[in-house]
Amino acid sequence: MDKKRQEGYVTGLVCLLIFALFAYFAIMSASNISAAAIMGIFAALFGGLGFGSLAKPDTVGAVASQFLENFARSDEEEGSDSHNKQIQKKSHGSVQVMTGDQAEVNINVPSVEKKQAEKPSIEEKEFLRKETIVVSPSKGYSYEFEFTKKGDHLKGEISSTSNIDIYFVDEFNFDKWNRNKSFDYEDSNEGILETNIDYLVPARGTWFLIIENNGRKSATVKVQLY
Repeated sequence: MDKKRQEGYVTGLVCLLIFALFAYFAIMSASNISAAAIMGIFAALFGGLGFGSLAKPDTVGAVASQFLENFARSDEEEGSDSHNKQIQKKSHGSVQVMTGDQAEVNINVPSVEKKQAEKPSIEEKEFLRKETIVVSPSKGYSYEFEFTKKGDHLKGEISSTSNIDIYFVDEFNFDKWNRNKSFDYEDSNEGILETNIDYLVPARGTWFLIIENNGRKSATVKVQLY
């Protein structure tokens, strides 16, 4: 007997064993119509695969063997995902209780970690700008902001694949920059690849953030301003 036929017979016997288990559970669940129906479907499926594998081990047996492998793999993944979800629930102060009828009852317990998590993080802030731009060599890119009072701050994180210069200017100096003339700036970060900015607004009105590429190749710049 060749190995393929032998595997087909073994697969058939395994399927018949599973068929017997599902048939047993279907009978025991007769009081629960939906559960009995599901068990009956699985019993019929594995019964057909089992008898088919014994009759045609070379063809049906191979199909049944692949089906069993996929079924086992999906069951493992589902179990792993369920385990991870339980761990996540515990880490967030949730206690899971199983009642006598297998119903799940979740009791939420306040914790220090949860209270700390309720504080807004950078990711939860409302961004003024959040995007990725491409700045060509010797070119610039600008953002316009309207500040309603003196003492406001423009904060953020900026990173680039090539060296860039960052300037914070008022309307007058932005106009000079726009006409390729020498200009003054309120604050700056020059020749950087990555930086955190915190620019103080000295007066209410319109202000501009300028990003210039001072390298020899295009810079992909990630901008997060708030």
